[in-house]
Amino acid sequence: MLRTTVNRAAANTEMESTGTDAGRQAEAAPLRLEFAGEWIDVPPDSAFIIGREGDLEIDDNPYLHRHFLELQYRDGFWWLANVGVLLAATISSAGGAVQSWLSPGARMPLVFERSVIVFTAGPVTY
Repeated sequence: MLRTTVNRAAANTEMESTGTDAGRQAEAAPLRLEFAGEWIDVPPDSAFIIGREGDLEIDDNPYLHRHFLELQYRDGFWWLANVGVLLAATISSAGGAVQSWLSPGARMPLVFERSVIVFTAGPVTY
């Protein structure tokens, strides 16, 4: 299971201090990703790849795509894209009240402050 935290309050404080619309578009809300108890700060200036290979190497599970999920900041939101070809991921709000399935080739914005990402590759659920 992957957990994401978007600190929108920090971004809003930075936007208010710039006082311009350009600053409002340029500032990314910090994104932190947790996997197996380890927290990772995701940089907003480039795509962050999750899979068997990439910026976050999940596992050497042969059923897991080398590049499965991609996090990227664009158009004022953090986006999660499924760049794999077979596996789907489930994204839910931290409390589980809202769930969405992310099929291969699809992308969606991370609209909740905290989200949970779950997926299965072969016999293993992450």
